[in-house]
Amino acid sequence: MHRPLVESERRAALIGALTASALGVVVVGVVVIGGVVIGGGRARAAAKLPCKTIKACAKRCRAQDWPSCVRLADLDKSPVKKRIRTRRPHFLFAHACGQGYALACSRLGELHWSGQYVRQSYRRAVELFARACKGGSAAGCGNVGLALLTGHGLKRDYKAAVAKLAQGCNGGALLACNRLGFVYMGGKGVRRDEARAAKLFHKACAGGSSRGCANLGLAYMRGQGVKADARTAAALLTRACKARLAHACSKLGFLYVRGAGVKRDRRRAAQLFGAGCDAGDVDGCYNLAYMFEAGDGVTRDKAKARALYGKACRAGHRTACARARGIR
Repeated sequence: MHRPLVESERRAALIGALTASALGVVVVGVVVIGGVVIGGGRARAAAKLPCKTIKACAKRCRAQDWPSCVRLADLDKSPVKKRIRTRRPHFLFAHACGQGYALACSRLGELHWSGQYVRQSYRRAVELFARACKGGSAAGCGNVGLALLTGHGLKRDYKAAVAKLAQGCNGGALLACNRLGFVYMGGKGVRRDEARAAKLFHKACAGGSSRGCANLGLAYMRGQGVKADARTAAALLTRACKARLAHACSKLGFLYVRGAGVKRDRRRAAQLFGAGCDAGDVDGCYNLAYMFEAGDGVTRDKAKARALYGKACRAGHRTACARARGIR
């Protein structure tokens, strides 16, 4: 007998809670979903960008307008290999940071945290995050909180992490709000408070963070801190999935399987599990494997099922390992 489709092997799993990148795709524009006003803050911020094109940003950066240098790095769409070879984002962030632009220091720290364009170093990342925070960057303070939360580059200290994440969130760093919500949802270093976590996800989502919207969608899906509302959950997860957040696509697929908040559609669910799997979500891989094994929403294909179970197994999904071995 097949194991049923899973929402998650870890019920408390949240989206994007422990990553350092402040570059996550965001929702721009204003829309109301289930009483949640999404994107207004980000839309206003977009109107205040120092420049909007590569040409304009390059010109302003050469004139030592440091916010434009950071924006120029964000707009760089050259091939990844070229960016790695030229290290252009690193150069732009380092130059602006050296001139005292705090946000650039935080962004440079994110490169060192992830090892993108530079040698990976948590210690160097934390130095830059602390410098950014001291210089007034809310994102920098939030990233110091991340280091304290994970124990990377600093000794793990949940109480101090909460303080720094709150400082970042209060200063307008949306990912800090999302991470702080993660802390309150899990009760790490603070008393577990699902309602407060949901409010923090709401704040991040309202500011335009697709990760915040995704986690708010999960809260509505599970009834954590808010009244369960599958329709609102589906709408929020749909927007997050469109922003290419893998976990959100898989969760949305689960709603389509159940017909919760959306019309039941197993074929659409399989497509969403596939999108989640392709982007790295193990639950998406497991659930799509199950559908291929059972011929549920897709044509039955044991070879594809075995391959997908194997992919999920290699990513640490224990049940998938057993399923992969059991297919004949």
